Amino acid sequence: DDNRKLVERSLHPEVLSSLVEEKGNVWETHQQHIDGQKFADNQLPGLVGIDFSKPFGNSGFNEDLKSIKTRLGRDDVHLTFEKSVTGPFGNPVKEITVADWLFDEVPENTEVPENTVSAFDGGFTFDFAGKTFEYDRFGLSITSK
Repeated sequence: DDNRKLVERSLHPEVLSSLVEEKGNVWETHQQHIDGQKFADNQLPGLVGIDFSKPFGNSGFNEDLKSIKTRLGRDDVHLTFEKSVTGPFGNPVKEITVADWLFDEVPENTEVPENTVSAFDGGFTFDFAGKTFEYDRFGLSITSK
């Protein structure tokens, strides 16, 4: 009973909304991100053609799974490395997928120059299309440029 009160006092939508209002910009931006993710998650079944009114075995899969985009009209960029790089979990990484909206312009050659790759304990960095990326246990991020 005490746990339920604690959860409701800290996670109830009205409590969260007042907290966001009180804390300002950074919290509002985070709330917008969370709301956007929820909206996207709710829209995904419609994009891939899942009809929940039909029994599971009576629905097929969309034939063109590559047409499902992370953002409308956008494609991912598949970067390749000349040599495998040890990833953050100890596995070799030969290619990595990056959302194309991270680039102003994507070069035709998507091979990452070997001389721009730098390993560190727990991941690696690389340069591509004028940006420096870091891949570690938290995922892929842009670090500079």
